[in-house]
Amino acid sequence: PIKFKDAVGRKFSFPFHLCKTWKGMEELICQAFEHVDIIGYHVQERHYDLMGPNGEIILPQVWETVVQPDWNITMHLWPMEEEKPKHDPNAMP
Repeated sequence: PIKFKDAVGRKFSFPFHLCKTWKGMEELICQAFEHVDIIGYHVQERHYDLMGPNGEIILPQVWETVVQPDWNITMHLWPMEEEKPKHDPNAMP
């Protein structure tokens, strides 16, 4: 299996045959965040990196050639943009 730690600290064990492709891994991650408010949207939009056991980011293009059974994979969300305050035309400068 792949030991997966998500961006909120939850731990999962995914069967390797289900996550040996990037598409398979994405599907499992999306299912794990299906009912998580706020962060769930960013996960569905793929706003994250997956880190291998050595702390290096694994790019989608090389996932299938580098990922190994029994690896620990950690998810890191990209920084979320804070909602900018709307300009109030009546406010004094």
